[in-house]
Amino acid sequence: MPMEVACHGVYTQNIEALERLIFAVAEEKQTAIRRVVSLVRIAWAVSIIMTATAVGACVGWENHGLVGALALGFVGLVVGGFLSSPSVLLQVIT
Repeated sequence: MPMEVACHGVYTQNIEALERLIFAVAEEKQTAIRRVVSLVRIAWAVSIIMTATAVGACVGWENHGLVGALALGFVGLVVGGFLSSPSVLLQVIT
């Protein structure tokens, strides 16, 4: 009888250790996925904002000179901020 109790205790400890290991591996994968998603979101936001600002500045330069480039570049920056986060854009529209 004591042998069964000792074996059962060791078995329970092994199961608990295995569960902790599985949880740690799953948490590590989740963290890595979150990092990749965060990097993609940052790259998306930066590229959209830069593109909108550049288009605004280019259109402003061609049509209105330096002042137009500064003004429409700023407008492009604001519009790019809205376009970089679709949820914010949808909230503004509705």
